[in-house]
Amino acid sequence: MNEKKLMDPRKMLPLLLILALPGIGSAKAEECSSTYFAAADSFQRFPLTHPSRDFIAEQKAAQKGVAAAQRSLAISYEAGYRVAPCPEKALHWYTKAAKADDKFAQQALARQQQFAEQLSGPECLGRYCNASGKNATISLQARGNHFYAPVTVNGRSLEGVIDTGATLVSMSAESARFFGIDHSRGINGKMQTANGVKDIKIVTVASLDVAGITLENIPVAVGDSKHPILIGMAFLKHLRTSIEGGTLTLSR
Repeated sequence: MNEKKLMDPRKMLPLLLILALPGIGSAKAEECSSTYFAAADSFQRFPLTHPSRDFIAEQKAAQKGVAAAQRSLAISYEAGYRVAPCPEKALHWYTKAAKADDKFAQQALARQQQFAEQLSGPECLGRYCNASGKNATISLQARGNHFYAPVTVNGRSLEGVIDTGATLVSMSAESARFFGIDHSRGINGKMQTANGVKDIKIVTVASLDVAGITLENIPVAVGDSKHPILIGMAFLKHLRTSIEGGTLTLSR
């Protein structure tokens, strides 16, 4: 396969990992299911009967040892692009590509190792570490028409809004700086807002806590707008949620 036809990891997600407007649902595929989507179906609304031709071609090239195809396939499984997301398959193909001296794949594996070390290292304190937040249950009371919860990263907290219509967790560049999140090397993307489409950077945060529930390796969209922190499905899909009256309950 001609490597020039494969996706450039720096450019492949400009219009794919976008955020939904608040209140607009997204039918996300179950993690690691054999569910496929068209490249343009970034909200995964219309599952395909079979994988797309380009995805099949990429799989064949990856199986033949083409490093660029292995890396591109890993990105697809990591991001949930054209296929249901699957961290295990993403790691498998990143490892294959890294062994073939693909620099991007090597950086991706090094980043994952860094996350693991941070979560088990001495700089990780209290409830922000691996042993925390595993079986938590929290209840949030509605304020107006929204549910608010503290979002904590690197020991610092800001208020966020639960938003089941958002694909990712999103925040402003100012909030990211407050948390100590370096988004300068994130993946370029776009976010649909009430004022139009805005540029964003998509990064993976090693540990993100919402009101005492801690999850690891959460994708976060960082933009220049001043919108509040939106706690989207990248976090909520790992939890059980229920609403009764004016109370939202989240549990693991």
